[in-house]
Amino acid sequence: MQPRSSRGGHGPDRVSAFSLPMKQYLKDLDPWLLRRRIGRFWEHDFAAMSPLEVSEAINSVLMVGRSFVVPVMIKTIQSGTQLVRVRHVPCDFVPTESDCWAPPADRAGNNRLNREGEPWLYTSFDLGTAFSEMPVPFGKVAMVMVYKVCAELKCSSPGFDDDAFNLSRRERLRLGLVTQFLRDLFSLEVNDGEEYLYKITQALVADLVDYPECVAVWYPGVKAAGHHVAVKGAHQRRLRLSSVKMMDSVIVTALADAKRYNVMFRLLRSYDENVVEDTRATRH
Repeated sequence: MQPRSSRGGHGPDRVSAFSLPMKQYLKDLDPWLLRRRIGRFWEHDFAAMSPLEVSEAINSVLMVGRSFVVPVMIKTIQSGTQLVRVRHVPCDFVPTESDCWAPPADRAGNNRLNREGEPWLYTSFDLGTAFSEMPVPFGKVAMVMVYKVCAELKCSSPGFDDDAFNLSRRERLRLGLVTQFLRDLFSLEVNDGEEYLYKITQALVADLVDYPECVAVWYPGVKAAGHHVAVKGAHQRRLRLSSVKMMDSVIVTALADAKRYNVMFRLLRSYDENVVEDTRATRH
């Protein structure tokens, strides 16, 4: 793992020490070979692969010689930021507070970032993104939970959003290919019966993206342009449950189709500025 450098700056020596391995990796990276490897990656039979085999397949895409670099941003979510979560529940469901948090380990199922038995709390920054991922089926109601961050969350996030290394245009394009591949893995749509595809993001998080100092993963939406934050169950109490609202599926669907979430949840949409610090890191 390389030293971190922050947007605020720690002097050119820190940035130089951090950027040299990345610049060398991008210099040696063959973009055409990378594209072919990405194409071959999607030809794998993931249903028949073990988690280790999936992890090795990801590594083989990024490999240059005997090494690879995984660009990761370390994002800090400030105390006071609001996050939201949506669940589908029966019309007569009466929630308790325990229904608003990650399930205990013995009831934690297989999901996008966590394997069975690993509790994670999945949240979004905005209601539009949350409802895009979790449309409410007819006959159900939407249980909308709003949380306030009460202790800052350090999140790892795949890829870099901008040029942190004074890269050339060619290097930025190559870095963009790597970043897009990683984000495509996170935003892969998984339909019923295709839950084996979760092995991909689970391997990516467990082996490459999950840094020890981070308590959550910030990743792109699958069906919307927004972002999600998945908090490890052991750290979910860094959030405070602010409110719970039950919404009828017909109303939710009508307003969602019209993209009028702010009409229904105006008071819940008064979010603070979400991110105040970004740090970039790479994993070798």
